Amino acid sequence: MPIENWARKVYWKFKFRYLLNKKLDVSVDRAEKCLRDNFHQKTPAFTQVNQIVEQYDVMIVIPVYNAERYLEQCIDSILGQKTEFTFQAIFVEDGSADRSREILRQRVRLPHIVIEQENKGVSAARNVALRRISGRYVMFLDSDDFLATNAIDKLVSTADACCADIVEAGHLFFAHQDKKCQVRHGEKMGEIASRELFGFPWGKVIRSNLLEDFCFPENYFFEDTVMSTLVHPLSRKTIAVPDILYYYRDNGMGITHRSKNLKEATDTFWIMKYCLEERLRRGQVLEHTDYIKYLLAARRNWIRTKELPMEIRQGIFVLTCELFDKNLKFSYKGSEQRMQMLELAIRQRSYLAFSYILELWDCL
Repeated sequence: MPIENWARKVYWKFKFRYLLNKKLDVSVDRAEKCLRDNFHQKTPAFTQVNQIVEQYDVMIVIPVYNAERYLEQCIDSILGQKTEFTFQAIFVEDGSADRSREILRQRVRLPHIVIEQENKGVSAARNVALRRISGRYVMFLDSDDFLATNAIDKLVSTADACCADIVEAGHLFFAHQDKKCQVRHGEKMGEIASRELFGFPWGKVIRSNLLEDFCFPENYFFEDTVMSTLVHPLSRKTIAVPDILYYYRDNGMGITHRSKNLKEATDTFWIMKYCLEERLRRGQVLEHTDYIKYLLAARRNWIRTKELPMEIRQGIFVLTCELFDKNLKFSYKGSEQRMQMLELAIRQRSYLAFSYILELWDCL
């Protein structure tokens, strides 16, 4: 290692140790009042009664809002599926202000259906479709994305052959022709732990009984958190296939892009807190791997809220420390130094050390 790099890292460690002793003088009550005064909603629901009537092999749930630019490609990818499995697509038109409703009325025919409602958000749209599940398996698809022509065939045949509760495929992120990124678990099909699944609802088939009493939290940003915390742990057997079967379009309008300057960005903390408490209420046993995910979630929450006022960021940190002390009584057992430092900052409640290590994260 070059001497200047070594010296730089020694300095970083020294400053981190110095900052670690600088405690944040903000009480839990004050932090909670700050967050609730600035923006807070009621505790979300995580359950609803979903009737399961298995008329098809797969039900595909597609919430639609102002998607006219990409909607026809999405519809074509569903209608063009090459499979002998039966499927029904449920399009939930969520009060679009563009031509989305007109396109759906023109293009969608039985057995696929369109549900029209006033704008209530993506979670409410998905929940409407889930109240009557018509397939042995459920898939989620966003209206600006599309499926490979063999997506249903590959996912369902694998689920049936392996008696799997969830089968997840690889996916491709793309923004335009010269910016693409493939993401998958490996080169071969194989069983994986449910905690290894990607946190998105899409890109997989889910056995419908896992969603029998489930709903997405409504009126919250970052609602997908419920998949990895409440749905995935229910899977008795989880299979990953290497095939790229889902195409995700980064159109710059996602929640992470849009929320950076909004008070709603604080939802990233509240949804983590409420999902964790719901897991414990349901009697789920947390493991060290879960603890690592919550450490990384603390970092992700910092990234999502770093453009909000300092008082709010400090409030989130204090409540995060409290959440860890009460519910995550683990110690990091890995060898990654930056994770060790992150844990130390949280356990010793030093916001200065916490923010310092996260600013340097990619350099360590």
